[in-house]
Amino acid sequence: MVTQQTRQHIWYRLLDIARYVRYYDSLATRYRRYWFWINTVLALSGTGVLATFLIPIHDIVPHIMGAVIAVLTVWNLSLNPGETVAALKFINRDIGMLEHEYRLLWESIESGQIEDAEALRMSDAILKRVHVLASGLTISTDNQLNQQCAEEVNMAEKERYYHAA
Repeated sequence: MVTQQTRQHIWYRLLDIARYVRYYDSLATRYRRYWFWINTVLALSGTGVLATFLIPIHDIVPHIMGAVIAVLTVWNLSLNPGETVAALKFINRDIGMLEHEYRLLWESIESGQIEDAEALRMSDAILKRVHVLASGLTISTDNQLNQQCAEEVNMAEKERYYHAA
């Protein structure tokens, strides 16, 4: 049996891990959109430049499209959204598995199958692995998205575990 303090501690850690999962998924979706739009505009601009050789258009149009291509290419290389999406999905998948482990820990607490010290030990071990995964990213944190994900997780988890801490 675990104490109320340990129960509350683990409950808030569960919310934290669920927030990580939602945050990294949302961030991956954002970078996937960046990648899509960069590539779409690059393709359209490239097609436009080719079209200017076939269809007489004002002399400035190829220069504008060339500049758009150059800017987007540099932005694409510096942002590297494809690699970022892959890294975020990898981390999100692994943290999702750790979230599952944490939910199993929570179920052990709910059913009274685990003692205080063992629950805390398991919690610390899972959290350590989560932090190792999250520390591998070099993307700055979007605080607004992070807060939004935290609010969504709080609502969803309170509905899921209405009797929890």
